[in-house]
Amino acid sequence: MKYYEKTFKSKIETNLEFRIKKISPVKLLSVATQFGGKDMSSTEQIFTFALENTEVKVLDQWLPVKETNKEVYWPADIEDKIQVLQEVVTHFITDVLIMVFPKSSKSTK
Repeated sequence: MKYYEKTFKSKIETNLEFRIKKISPVKLLSVATQFGGKDMSSTEQIFTFALENTEVKVLDQWLPVKETNKEVYWPADIEDKIQVLQEVVTHFITDVLIMVFPKSSKSTK
């Protein structure tokens, strides 16, 4: 099953259900070039991309966790729940970005 065909529930806020939007291969490849950057700007770009491309179910409607180019979050109180946001970003990295690096989990020895 492809990453954008699955939903996942927060382990911290079990009432929250998420899904990742389908992302064009070009965008995935370009954001992957930022992955592993050691500066705060690169990390912030990846976190922002992850939150803007993940949706949360609010009253039977799918909304972006973070609206593109705005400091608007759904549900509204999620911006104060840093652990939930970290959970979403971690899920995005492990289920989406890691597929761009298929050999990264294998030993280089």
